[in-house]
Amino acid sequence: MNNKVIVSTFSVALLALHVQGVWAAVTGVVVSPSFISVSDSASSKSVSIRWGVVNNATGAIVGSKKAVIRSPGGAVIKVITKSFSKKVNCPSSSLCKFSETVTIPVASAVASGYSGVRYTRIFNDSEGGGNKSATVNIRFVSSGGVSGSNGGSSGGGSGGDLVIDNGGGKDGRSGRTIPISGQRAQRASVRWVLNTSTSGPTCDKEVGCTVVSPGGTFTTPGGLPLGGVSRGVTGRFSGNTLSISERVPIPTSVIFAAQAAGVDEIFYTRIFSDGVTTVEGIKVFKITSGAAASFSLGRVGLQFEDGSVQEVADKGATIKALAEVTYAGRGLLEARWEVALPTSTAGRPVFRTLRLVRDYLSGPDQTDILSPALPTRMPGLYIVRLRISKPFIGKEMPELRYYITPTEQPAGPPKSMTVISPVTGATLALDTRFEWQRIKGAKTYHIEFFASPPGDQAPVSGMVVDGSKQSAQLSDVVGDYLKTGTVYMRVLAVDSKGSVIGESRPLSLRTGK
Repeated sequence: MNNKVIVSTFSVALLALHVQGVWAAVTGVVVSPSFISVSDSASSKSVSIRWGVVNNATGAIVGSKKAVIRSPGGAVIKVITKSFSKKVNCPSSSLCKFSETVTIPVASAVASGYSGVRYTRIFNDSEGGGNKSATVNIRFVSSGGVSGSNGGSSGGGSGGDLVIDNGGGKDGRSGRTIPISGQRAQRASVRWVLNTSTSGPTCDKEVGCTVVSPGGTFTTPGGLPLGGVSRGVTGRFSGNTLSISERVPIPTSVIFAAQAAGVDEIFYTRIFSDGVTTVEGIKVFKITSGAAASFSLGRVGLQFEDGSVQEVADKGATIKALAEVTYAGRGLLEARWEVALPTSTAGRPVFRTLRLVRDYLSGPDQTDILSPALPTRMPGLYIVRLRISKPFIGKEMPELRYYITPTEQPAGPPKSMTVISPVTGATLALDTRFEWQRIKGAKTYHIEFFASPPGDQAPVSGMVVDGSKQSAQLSDVVGDYLKTGTVYMRVLAVDSKGSVIGESRPLSLRTGK
């Protein structure tokens, strides 16, 4: 017998919606403030800017080598060569923060006829992702006021600084959170309160008394964009205080995206302007119920892409594994495909990562996760698994084994082996112990189960045991695939080259299921 058959079939519990992929490093950049007003009478103006880099690869070197000041039309006014970088240790979906002070050449820009400039900085990394940028819009105003951001104030034609009353919150955020459901689209009532911070005329008649916000944006607390609201809101001062109410539509796509990012708060931001000054306000929506709390794992079955539960292939063949996942609710699945090579599978397997997976599971209660092409260059036994890190499942990870045949064949037929226990006709149970005759030169022993007497058909289940052992106990995950009735078992001895050097006669056994 020249063929080598390695089998392992598993079922486990899990949960998921499918978004498979390898994590990149830099995936986005946010900036604060995003709008600044400076006096057009200044020769130059120094402004402080804070950058937030969205990073998904711990340990990457993230930095920026240059920034550009451009006109509103895109003409380059000045290139800033100041650079900075640092090793990133921020967790996934968090902001890695940088700050700088930039001098804006106001006089030369005004002399060129520009009403403002745009300051853009580009970030990249050492992990293959990058070239992400964000822009600060700087506006020149004749009033000499300076706009604030994140709830700060801005001087302007209103006779006092235009500010957001955030109810005691910090950094422009509302002083209280607004609860929303995590299970459905909805509308939330919010009220923006704007006022002038000093006494004086309510508004400049030449500028007007109207405050406008053209749209709103949804982000995570870390700044990841989730969506937006295109509808604008307006209000008109009749005193020193202005209240603007709106019903904010929050689609399920925004809620699910927040849950996929692992957060339970959504920041809703609007930028208001009275024509001269701008101010930014943030409302915080709190996801108080929904799928994140009820996300649970069901069953995970591992098989190869062609539907088989064992694989014997030639060197260089293309093999992929498939995880069939059932789940309940919605939530983020974080996992990694891992493989142990023949150099370690004969003893304690050492796994290395093939691919990272981040899947947000929603909608149907089942999904398939396909592995990348598995390694097949080295003859011998491989073990592949999908190791789940989130959510916690508290169970042993599923594993699948496959075998790559050597180019050389054994010198002669396999030796006859004796199975010591169990005996023909015995009933299998989880405490059934298997014992067999030792075969010299065996690297592994393979216990195989068949629905009918062994022939050319594939086993329905099986186990692989280290060659130093001559006994094993029935695994519950193997037993899951043994139907009630009669099954047939045999033991194979396989050497270090993958050749079958020993084979027992098949035994008929009964299952007690």
